[in-house]
Amino acid sequence: MSTFRQLLRPSASARHRARLSAIRNRKPAGLDRQLPGPLLGPGVLHLRLPAPHTADKLGQWLAQRRLPTSGGGVCLSIALEEHDPSGFIAALSEQLTSPEQSATRALFQPLGQELSHQDYFAMQTLDGLLARQEAAWLLGLLSRQALAMHFQPIVHATPERRLFAYECLMRGRGDDPAAGAALIPPSRMLDVARRAELSDRLDHAAREAALRATAQHGVAAKVFVNFNAAAIFDPRECLRDTIELVEELGLRREQFVFEAVESEVEEDLSHLRALLACFRRAGFAVALDDLSSGYASLNRLKRLTPDYIKLDREVIAGVDCDPYKATIAAKLLETAHALGIKTVAEGVETAGEFAWTAAHGADFVQGFYVAQPAVPPPQSPWPA
Repeated sequence: MSTFRQLLRPSASARHRARLSAIRNRKPAGLDRQLPGPLLGPGVLHLRLPAPHTADKLGQWLAQRRLPTSGGGVCLSIALEEHDPSGFIAALSEQLTSPEQSATRALFQPLGQELSHQDYFAMQTLDGLLARQEAAWLLGLLSRQALAMHFQPIVHATPERRLFAYECLMRGRGDDPAAGAALIPPSRMLDVARRAELSDRLDHAAREAALRATAQHGVAAKVFVNFNAAAIFDPRECLRDTIELVEELGLRREQFVFEAVESEVEEDLSHLRALLACFRRAGFAVALDDLSSGYASLNRLKRLTPDYIKLDREVIAGVDCDPYKATIAAKLLETAHALGIKTVAEGVETAGEFAWTAAHGADFVQGFYVAQPAVPPPQSPWPA
């Protein structure tokens, strides 16, 4: 019996129980790094604009508002007296086109704080600066470690639907007592994190929350954990934190499959290839999520050759009665099997979709037809 299973036995010693409790309450490595707080004035907004005509346009708008400014050319500094400068930043953003907003670099400096060399590297896009203000709730969620992880079963594509693994899916727990147990959907957290340049912190927090939830619920099956390749700058640092927590929790590396979501994958595959190789050398399996039709998907499949692929819900929905989708799905399954890659049909919601994917060689199935994501992890027998 493994050390971790011994910890979960009813007869486990008080010392073991105390150790497990400490691990569950452990502050995630990486979240001790300082998180940016909301913008609080008064202060100075420093802008580096993309072109002289942008500076001229913005200068005229600022002159009409009679705001004190300094600087010259494409660099402007604007003194703001507001306690909450987000309204002014939003109004300023409306004066610029979308490309100008993306190309403008911004930094808000509280009154009395001296500019330093480090501040230059803290500049972000104007949209990102405003999103940071909007993301105060996300920063609070991360500091409270308020990510809830739900588990969705992945089963063998056979009539018995025997459990193979779970996918660990992120939700956010709000802090508004009036909202009760309402959960924040992952799409909202991911969107705000992307615009506020917090994707790396959210990705790190979610990855560690998945490991802790696996230990907390004593999951013995494989666990698929999503990650955003673009949010991992240094694979070695990422893996060091992950491996340390896996070992601290008494889990097995081979239990985990790290799953790169295709929509988050950058066009240059070299970074993702290096990242997947690092995961594999460390003893983890890897997967590509949301594989769909088109050359891009087939190219990724050929160049990355993961251990698992997941066929996107858009391909699977109605595949049993749509000849076009059936042709695409069958080709993806055939190509994956030829490369020795295991396949998961994702988003299966009907008996017809399940029967088609099983008949055409899918190894595993995931979707509402089997069970919805839940906590604690759903157990078989699954509903008919």
